[in-house]
Amino acid sequence: MGNTKTVFKYFTIVQQEQEERFLSKMHAKGWKFESVHLLGFYHFSRCNPEEVSYKLDYNQEGLKNKNDYFQMFSDCGWEHITDFVGYSYFRKTGKADEEDIFNDAESKFDLQKRVYTGRVIPLLIIYFCILFPQLLRTSFGVSTTSIKMDNIFANIFTVLNVIYLVMFSLFIFQWHKHEKNVHSDSKAYLAKYIVLYGLIILGFVSTGLIYYHSHKSTYEIKDTDGVYTVDADTLNKSLSKTYELKKGDIIDFNIKMDKGFLHIDISPEEKKSIFFADYKNSKHDNFTIKEDGTYNFMISGRHLKSKIDVKIK
Repeated sequence: MGNTKTVFKYFTIVQQEQEERFLSKMHAKGWKFESVHLLGFYHFSRCNPEEVSYKLDYNQEGLKNKNDYFQMFSDCGWEHITDFVGYSYFRKTGKADEEDIFNDAESKFDLQKRVYTGRVIPLLIIYFCILFPQLLRTSFGVSTTSIKMDNIFANIFTVLNVIYLVMFSLFIFQWHKHEKNVHSDSKAYLAKYIVLYGLIILGFVSTGLIYYHSHKSTYEIKDTDGVYTVDADTLNKSLSKTYELKKGDIIDFNIKMDKGFLHIDISPEEKKSIFFADYKNSKHDNFTIKEDGTYNFMISGRHLKSKIDVKIK
């Protein structure tokens, strides 16, 4: 076996303690932590298995004065290993649950405040300035691309929105856990967390409502002899109709659109489309069938308010 090893392991900014335990367990198995790179690739070298405590500190001000910063930890027996995205990694011989850089509630809370300032505030800026506006735009807007791509982007931003909200929830819980040992008697402390948890709940509720309304469809279908009509107040889905057609038949459709995006697709059974078109305005259109067969006529809408009449001539 080799003397080096790379392990992929992903930790969020609220999983500092889990990351520390992971590094300690690896050392106990005979693998000493050396460095970590982007996307969570941890590099280890072979060593004698022993009880070693690993700790992380986030201190941007300390890193500006590295010599004094690292010397302070060295004086307490902590070996500096490496730095990664603002975090400094330290280790010290001894059981992980007995050795700690932050040995009181105040210092642990101070660490959380530094992480909040350095890591969470930028994420909040990204969330409110980019992510949430994009969620609204892709969920309720109509772009010049296809309905399929619009829906894909809307779903992507919905998932990202939920991931961010979960991450913020975990951080607030972690922050709350440390601060309650320091300021639990303060009324301001209680009010702050009522507001924070309320905002998180509001974020989840808002995301759910946005998703629901951006996928909601209200429409009527009238299927009479020779005429197939879709009268949509809001259409955010695909509707299919199958026809047995002969060569020379004409599919004629009249579109009266008030808003939204319409895609029409005609395809022979189990074959590629022979006609497809996107519409953002009222229009009259038709297509002539060139061979006998079973054809699927599909109407897809995105925030569509329209009346579509389909006739076979």
